[in-house]
Amino acid sequence: MVLVPERGELTIPVSCVERNRWNYKTKRFSSGHTRVYFRLRKKIFQTELSNKDIKVKQHPQHDVWSDIDRKMTSMNVDSATSAMNDIYKKHITKLEKFRKMFKPDRRQVGMIVLINNKVVSCEIFSNPVTMEKFHYKILNSYAIDAIECYTGKNKQLKTIRRRALKFLNDIKRSEFDETMSVGAGKDILLSSDELCGSSLYYNKKVIYMSVYSKMNQ
Repeated sequence: MVLVPERGELTIPVSCVERNRWNYKTKRFSSGHTRVYFRLRKKIFQTELSNKDIKVKQHPQHDVWSDIDRKMTSMNVDSATSAMNDIYKKHITKLEKFRKMFKPDRRQVGMIVLINNKVVSCEIFSNPVTMEKFHYKILNSYAIDAIECYTGKNKQLKTIRRRALKFLNDIKRSEFDETMSVGAGKDILLSSDELCGSSLYYNKKVIYMSVYSKMNQ
């Protein structure tokens, strides 16, 4: 996440997720309805982690397109422009089921995600309002990966809860390293044998934190 200073100008490193469209649909900038799926987001973060001392961190564009192509093939998606968004459109019915099952709680500030009974990530915001705004984008980004690699195996809630709590405890025991942020605030990197992640620290509080398991690729 990048925090842009009020009334400021900032160059933000981005990656293209639609290879073959080179014209704009509107002159007005807006946020898309989807978010980069979890596995690709994790790869991009690992690139940023290896370049933590560089102000502008950029993941190789060809790697992004290659991963999207792989996912399209795996999930039987055809797209005239190789657009990541078409993957979500293809599986919209299944994604709606996730949306109905996992509705945001008004006090919720984050989520811990398990795929095939294994913790893969957690995301935490500073307040419930921001969490609610991003809830379904975040949910879809994990659900699309879960749909792709679902094994059909489930465990009891008690076991899932224990694994989630262990992941949170692993975060507490991680090493922390402060580095430059692209925008305002500081990036705090987390690392251990089990996980890696980062948090955006601004005005004496964590604005956003995302942590990935190293055990589940």
